[in-house]
Amino acid sequence: MDLREIKRSDIQELIVPLAAQTSAMTLAVIKSIFREAMAQALIENSPAHGVKGKTISVAPRRFLTWAQIERSEFGPLKEHIHFLALHGLRWSEAVALDKEDIRDGRIYINKSIHGQTKSRAAIRTVPLVSKFVKFPKTQNHFEES
Repeated sequence: MDLREIKRSDIQELIVPLAAQTSAMTLAVIKSIFREAMAQALIENSPAHGVKGKTISVAPRRFLTWAQIERSEFGPLKEHIHFLALHGLRWSEAVALDKEDIRDGRIYINKSIHGQTKSRAAIRTVPLVSKFVKFPKTQNHFEES
């Protein structure tokens, strides 16, 4: 199909049956394609301009309370899970911690086992409120610690 033949209704028809998140992502790609087509002077106007996707509803995040965490059975990883919960760390951040990252009563989080943290906002310091427990570096925590 020629880009010039695509109408706003065609785009709307395409995204309506999709789930909200999929619809939004699909519409973003379509709009990007038509913006580029306009930049390349292939079309004068974008049929995607003004097309609205479904509203994405985001459920509020639910977190376990400390009482729920204490009551939960985590087996041999109980101390590790408690450490993560108390300090707000991801497993990959805790595994990457070195002795140098824990000083002056604080934990300095600036890396993960995958390299850099997920975002710049993830670089942070938090108070050390419990004993540090070395985290296993393997996926099978029984192999090595």
